[in-house]
Amino acid sequence: MEHIFTRLKATWRKSNRRRTRSEIGIRLSADGETLTNLRFADDCVLIAQSKADAMKMLQLFIATSAEYGLSVHPGKTKFLTWDSASGGCTSVVISGQRFEVVSEHTPEKYLGRKLQFFNCHQTEFKHRVAAGWARFRTSKQELTGKDYNIGCRLRLFQAAITTTVLYGACTWALTKKMSDELDITRRKMLRYVLRIFRKKDESWVDYLHRAARGIERCDKAHGLQSWTDTYRLRKWRFAGQLARHHDSRWSSLMCIWAPSTYRRHVGRPTTRWEDDIVRYAGGGWASLAHDEDA
Repeated sequence: MEHIFTRLKATWRKSNRRRTRSEIGIRLSADGETLTNLRFADDCVLIAQSKADAMKMLQLFIATSAEYGLSVHPGKTKFLTWDSASGGCTSVVISGQRFEVVSEHTPEKYLGRKLQFFNCHQTEFKHRVAAGWARFRTSKQELTGKDYNIGCRLRLFQAAITTTVLYGACTWALTKKMSDELDITRRKMLRYVLRIFRKKDESWVDYLHRAARGIERCDKAHGLQSWTDTYRLRKWRFAGQLARHHDSRWSSLMCIWAPSTYRRHVGRPTTRWEDDIVRYAGGGWASLAHDEDA
């Protein structure tokens, strides 16, 4: 796969030198290369700014892969774009194969993450919470059974449920509502794990307050964190690692990238990845993060 993309990147680089219109891929810095693809093993994402470029990139990818004995599965390869950019197109034909063009409201999974052009952060957040509940139901007998002590049940909860829900959390951009929902989901699960049931004639509000206090005591006794605290810790640690890299890797460039041709819609701006870090550490957080202890 590395040999294939070495050839493809060389071809796209030559094409960009001859171009007077928008480049193939997305330029993330004034003097850097354009970001044309993301890949992990045999899972690849090609990035283009127009339908014509996307079709040319995929056609070249198919042809180059065939030279190495590899083929592209048309049922697993999709075009993701905004509805306004698709022009009502639902499929395209390349090299005799038909590929689907999905709506901006239709999510597709890549490396365990739900990708969607419309409201992408909310989509992935709901996907992770749903995956957590599915994992919880799978292990419910062990998580809630009286035959296992609390310590074992909590260790299983951390190993199975917390890791499932917070998969890729360092890339999230949570709003206040989503952060609250994250902790509410955790408390709801732990009420089952700790077997905190509602007493007879106890109001629902009193039950929730009693359960919350019980969960806080249990967290303190076993050294556990809320999911929002764990999310922030992972995100800030990841941000610090990106800030301390000096090799112009794509992940570091994406943190400071601002689209030059993008016009924001009227209304409240969408929550960005670095917003909560800026609120806490200020706009110069990247310089501050060079000191790992800080």
